Amino acid sequence: MTTSDYTVGQYLVDRLSELGLDHLFAIPGDYCADWVHEYVEPSTIERISPTNELNAGYAADGYARLKGIGAVCVTYSVGAFSLFNAIAGSFTELVPVVAIVGAPSRSKWIQYRQEGLQYHHIINGHGTNLNVYRNVTCAAERVEDGGLAPGQIDAALRACITHRQPVYLEMAEDVYNQPCSRPVGTLTPAALQSDAAALQAAVQDTMALLKAAKKPLLWAGVEIERYGLRESFTKLLNLLDIPYVTSYMGKAVIGEDNPNYLGVYEGKCTLPGVLDIVEECDFFLTIGTWYTDINSLGLINLPWEKMSFAGHRAVRLGTNLHPNIGLEAYLDALLAAAQEYASPGCWAQRPTRILETTKPDAPITYQGFYDFTAPSINADSIILGGTGFNLWGSVLIDLCQPDSFLSQSAYTDIGYVTPAAVGASFAGTGQKVVVFAGDGGFQMTAQCLSSMARYGQETIIYLVNNNVYGIEQWLADPAVFGNDDPFLPLAEIARWNYSELPHAFGDTGRGWKVTTYAELAKATEEALQHKGGPALIQVVVEPKSIPTLAAWKVPGAS
Repeated sequence: MTTSDYTVGQYLVDRLSELGLDHLFAIPGDYCADWVHEYVEPSTIERISPTNELNAGYAADGYARLKGIGAVCVTYSVGAFSLFNAIAGSFTELVPVVAIVGAPSRSKWIQYRQEGLQYHHIINGHGTNLNVYRNVTCAAERVEDGGLAPGQIDAALRACITHRQPVYLEMAEDVYNQPCSRPVGTLTPAALQSDAAALQAAVQDTMALLKAAKKPLLWAGVEIERYGLRESFTKLLNLLDIPYVTSYMGKAVIGEDNPNYLGVYEGKCTLPGVLDIVEECDFFLTIGTWYTDINSLGLINLPWEKMSFAGHRAVRLGTNLHPNIGLEAYLDALLAAAQEYASPGCWAQRPTRILETTKPDAPITYQGFYDFTAPSINADSIILGGTGFNLWGSVLIDLCQPDSFLSQSAYTDIGYVTPAAVGASFAGTGQKVVVFAGDGGFQMTAQCLSSMARYGQETIIYLVNNNVYGIEQWLADPAVFGNDDPFLPLAEIARWNYSELPHAFGDTGRGWKVTTYAELAKATEEALQHKGGPALIQVVVEPKSIPTLAAWKVPGAS
């Protein structure tokens, strides 16, 4: 029943709150300001104001990865297109973010068409923003009528929590105060159906390969976390009692103190000891792992018929594809079929890694930094690993808590990690947030340091300063890291005084610049004690120093 005292603006707030949203990342804009001021501010949802739309989107993404839902609100066109890159990353990596974009009213669009009156932020048509966002969301709606709004909002939000992908709600500026019906029931994910025959065949084929294998190995991936299947995966692991590795995206899908855990596996970007064990297996059972151009860098040397891939709503065993199978249904059926499985036991143990030797007064190397720093990082922390060299360093840090490692290792935006930490800090887990970022990526989104200072976030940022876009040089011409040739001009970056930025962005932060391991140890100790704001440690490393996991591509490197 529609009542004049209940409105569309309140409906959207109530539905978001029902889904567990406690924070909204919002950037000022007149087409959305009324909703934020009149409806969000008085509610239980706290408005957070990042410095720009891109950082707001990354923050919402980091928040959603830990909270299960995130939301960002910006204005039409100038805000929406700045936000777009962040939402594209969320779409690619299955992160449920609600993008709320305030838009011109229907009356203004009619005036634009009929009279040629150019209102601000309008480009060339009614559907400009909507059509663009349809490419990076699982649902996109323009909401401009109170009678239709509840159905549109519910459909979009249900799609978001079902598919674990972003949705786009374009809210006309005059729709917020329009009367509408109150919410009916609660929003829950839709129960997506699997093809029963395909599921049965996939499980039968999997069990046949599993029973025939003497050295089976599990490869755990990102979809286990995204679809809330940790409990089912853990039951399967305990039942099979075989060793397992994770992908980068699946790192810490369960606690890494599990006795069957060997380490991370991503093709050639894998520690030699772990790679040797993976190459030794005779059946590679992957659960929720994505086949990407990162993990396919020298992917396991095993015949396709000895491999399975379960993910993207399909199960592939060798060259046979079983489509339209949800991962939850596959795991449940596999658990049922494996009850009588005679396990060969955990036939491999985690290899011991030899750490790089460091001396207190020695200059810091890329891998030396990670080997030296890792013991000081609490295993219960939330780690955010930057794309590129810092991802390869940070994945080697052991984490005991599940879902405690955040990275963007499929979409791979190098500016993502530090603003994502802003959102992660608001997610309410109570864990220490530690960021490992490169200087090139940090320069793209450095204003997020202002948000950390403003809201008193005690995040520790290790900023590895080598004055070069290392990953771009590595991809274009890795040989440079092993000889005296100069870097490509496009790989060189501006020189910043990073350790001074916390003070520039607010008096609550503190910065250090370190060049030796003794200085690094002292700075880390002080950063862990710092209260009231962010702690940024500028770690100076020699430009041609690279992490261990990147060395395989450099001729002559060990």
